[in-house]
Order: sequence, then structure tokens, then C-alpha cells
Amino acid sequence: MWEKHRVLLGAMHLALGGTVLYAAMIVAVVFSILSGVPEIERSNEILGSVGVLVFSLLAFISLPGIISGLAILLRASWSKPAAVVVGVLNLASVPLGTIVGLFTLYVAWMDSEENSGIRSEAE
Repeated sequence: MWEKHRVLLGAMHLALGGTVLYAAMIVAVVFSILSGVPEIERSNEILGSVGVLVFSLLAFISLPGIISGLAILLRASWSKPAAVVVGVLNLASVPLGTIVGLFTLYVAWMDSEENSGIRSEAE
């Protein structure tokens, strides 16, 4: 099961991580533009700091998914445990992260059943 869905799972992790990283860049650009507006001169430093903080947080959140997706696609030996950890963390990110997290857990669970010799009743 893992090998059949490896490319899709890796692409899903990369896409979700890339989307969050893209959103982080948009937030950084918006806050940087807002911090340069002269009408709100008193809050320029605060807006710049908040923009950097939000960008850093979103970039930090997206990196495990990107790394996990690349590891899955490159067939790294540690890719399955990393994907499960990232999948569990993604469950809280509604709605797309939940879908990716559930699919990750499903693929990992079905693969562990296949490797342990457990047969489903449908077979």
C-alpha cells in the first residue's frame, strides 16, 4: 500500500507545506507594505515585527511537511515515520491538513496490516 500511494502522499505533503509557505510570504509582503504607510507612522515598527513573527511561525509550521514530502518522494528510510508524525500534526489544520493527515494515517495503517500478515475480511 505504501509503494502504491507513495507519490500521491509525497505530493500532498509538498503541496500543503508549499501552500502554507506561500501564505507566509503573502503575509510578510502585506505587513511590509502596511509598515511603510505614512498615515500609520506610529505603528510601523509594530506592524513590521508582527509581520516577521507571523511569517516565521508559518514558515516553521510548513517546513516539516515539505521535508516529509521530499523524503517520501526520494524514498528515504525515515520517510514513513516522518510522514506519520507530520500527518498527525496536520490533523488540526482544517480542512486540507485534516484530509492529508487522515490519508497519511490510512496509508500507513494499511501498509502495517499488509506487512504484519493480517488479511482483511474482503480478501
